[in-house]
Amino acid sequence: MAQEFLPDSTGSARPNSDAGEDDRETVQILIISSRDGVIETIHSLYAKEFAQVDEWSPPQPTKKPGKMVSILTRYRKLRPIKLPPRKSGS
Repeated sequence: MAQEFLPDSTGSARPNSDAGEDDRETVQILIISSRDGVIETIHSLYAKEFAQVDEWSPPQPTKKPGKMVSILTRYRKLRPIKLPPRKSGS
């Protein structure tokens, strides 16, 4: 899965810094839950080789009491998406 994302401009295998390149789009993945829920989900995604634990931002409070948010930032190469033709309804 990690191969679908681009490394940052420093060549890091962890694409977390904003390189400001025109041919890339920022993709941000959010986890919003209790503090324990955020941490548990980050570790679960790490176990599935989705992202390293230290690639996520530290949990931050939200406007909702008891809810925290952590963000993972990745970058993808801009390219047209080829969608299959839509099926007409019957």
